[in-house]
Amino acid sequence: MSDAKLYVITVEDTLIRKIPRVPSHITTSIENGKEIKRTTSANFKTKPSEDGLSVQIETLVDDIDLIIDRSKQTAAFLSAKIPLDLGKECVHNPTSTEYAHALIVGDTNKIAKKLAKACHKILDENIIN
Repeated sequence: MSDAKLYVITVEDTLIRKIPRVPSHITTSIENGKEIKRTTSANFKTKPSEDGLSVQIETLVDDIDLIIDRSKQTAAFLSAKIPLDLGKECVHNPTSTEYAHALIVGDTNKIAKKLAKACHKILDENIIN
């Protein structure tokens, strides 16, 4: 999509990371008598062959159900301020099927725990099948 206008990601944006619905990618704990589900750092680690971590820019997403398959995935929401403050570039990188696609550029393995901990919302309450 080289002719598409690119969105500039700022600290005000929210990024969405697709999360597989498998127990190794979600942790559950009890805090103040309430069950809390969180994403694990495994969701934020890049593979050596990747240019960066794939995310979606929430502002550009018309309908969350168009970017995730709820039977297999959920989504974690993260302020773009976190990777930006950690020195990572976040760039709009639309694909032919996902205009809202973006990358947290480079290797994110060293900051994966911080990214996971910083997620402020996970889509769906009952995310572990």
